[in-house]
Amino acid sequence: MLNAMIAALLAAATPAQSTSAPEVGSGDPDLAIAFINAVPDICFRAARGAVMATNPSLQKLDAVPATIAAEYGRIPTWFSLKKKPGNIFVGFGARANDCHLVLADTMQTVEVQQKLIAALRATGFSAQQDTRSKGMTDMILIRAAPDGYMLIALQGPLAPVEGGRGAQASVHVKLVSKGDFETMRGGKAPPARP
Repeated sequence: MLNAMIAALLAAATPAQSTSAPEVGSGDPDLAIAFINAVPDICFRAARGAVMATNPSLQKLDAVPATIAAEYGRIPTWFSLKKKPGNIFVGFGARANDCHLVLADTMQTVEVQQKLIAALRATGFSAQQDTRSKGMTDMILIRAAPDGYMLIALQGPLAPVEGGRGAQASVHVKLVSKGDFETMRGGKAPPARP
């Protein structure tokens, strides 16, 4: 009986078990920084084969977070970023080097995207596709690396959708070998680094 009471108290006190609607954030000066830092700190490392299950900045989730499940339910393994657990989720696909970073429950969608694009360009990424129309950002940015090319696909609305609830933007990162990259580009030479 005592064990059942303790279990019930612990379940009620655990934030992850809450069924209430997630709070939509706005005006968080650290959100863009945390999202941008997660790209190299987590996704670049994962793309190169690092095991992220033991990364101290991530909290393993038992299932696809409900707030993003409709859009990203096909990705099997999910973590939340401990610094921003309700706003930044990290997923890993079936392939070892696929990393997915999702921004959720925020009204800062545009700010985060703009700062991320500026940071990537400042660190040598160039846009191979830059489509910002019909209210959406759809970009592919690449940068040469010693072991191939780092590819980043950025997708998201140009304004918060559904009042900022749910998935607002995503970044998909993978490392592609030089041979595979040239095949993808139809044998064309890779772009020169700026």
